[in-house]
Amino acid sequence: PNQVLPYFFQSNRIHTDSGMTTIGTYLLTLFKHQVTSWLGITPHFIIDNVGGINSVEQCRPIVAFLSTVLDLCSREKDIRQHYGSQFIYGIYTCWPQFSSLYYSTNIDDKLLIVTLLTKTFIIDSHQLILHEQFDNISQMYLLLLIDKQLNLTFKIRLLDLLAFFASIDTDENLNEDKRQKWSNDLCPNLIAV
Repeated sequence: PNQVLPYFFQSNRIHTDSGMTTIGTYLLTLFKHQVTSWLGITPHFIIDNVGGINSVEQCRPIVAFLSTVLDLCSREKDIRQHYGSQFIYGIYTCWPQFSSLYYSTNIDDKLLIVTLLTKTFIIDSHQLILHEQFDNISQMYLLLLIDKQLNLTFKIRLLDLLAFFASIDTDENLNEDKRQKWSNDLCPNLIAV
């Protein structure tokens, strides 16, 4: 996998039997079990290779690839149980690198990052609460929730995640200061929506 994986984060597209796709998505389709297993036990690969994002154009194929891997993880019970948490940890650790997508004016970019977050919740929704990027990710959620440029369909996708964010207030693993801060941030933003 070490020789193949660097190609996953490139945006080059190739023609396949099912149409145009990125090299990473094509390779992932061919070697899904090997790649997802390897990524699960080496989450540092994600952290080490995502750090060089300087633009939305560089970010898109990476987030699309990570979403594809999360799809595979959610479908394969053994991969999800063995490697899902480590993989999500790597994604959350790199979350600041994806900020260009949720600050973008393009709705497709914002949808890409919300899709990634949704897929991480499908595998392990509890991990975010304890992760160091909780504040960053929850603030992104609130920014998108009050964004007046987003259409109703997009807002509905965001509201699908509200159950997770609303339950944070009752989670025993969250310290009281963090719980209170979140509660203070969430309520005014819900009223603004």
